Amino acid sequence: MGHTGTGPHGSSNDSELLNTYRWHETCAWCSEPTGRAGEDSIYIDDIGPWCEECYHKVRNAIDNTKTIELNNTITTLRKLCDESLEVIADIIDNWMPVTDKVKHLRQQLEELPHG
Repeated sequence: MGHTGTGPHGSSNDSELLNTYRWHETCAWCSEPTGRAGEDSIYIDDIGPWCEECYHKVRNAIDNTKTIELNNTITTLRKLCDESLEVIADIIDNWMPVTDKVKHLRQQLEELPHG
């Protein structure tokens, strides 16, 4: 016949239930008991539960991955900045002669006879 109550063996005592599940909850990585249950369980986002050792390993791996991604992004941004500076330098180099030409043309126009 089926179990009655809220616990795995018909017990309605929450602390007994929690204590039972503490030793049945296993780590998502190593499959060893986590020694935790319920609100005490360790999750990363919605993934887990984790034992403390695996949690720290996974958390460090995630942090290292984020650091590598951040470094790659910074490298890409630096490259884009350098390329942008080169483009700006080209514009300035090419703009100056244009402005000089415009000034020269303006002077020539002003020198034309008026009237």
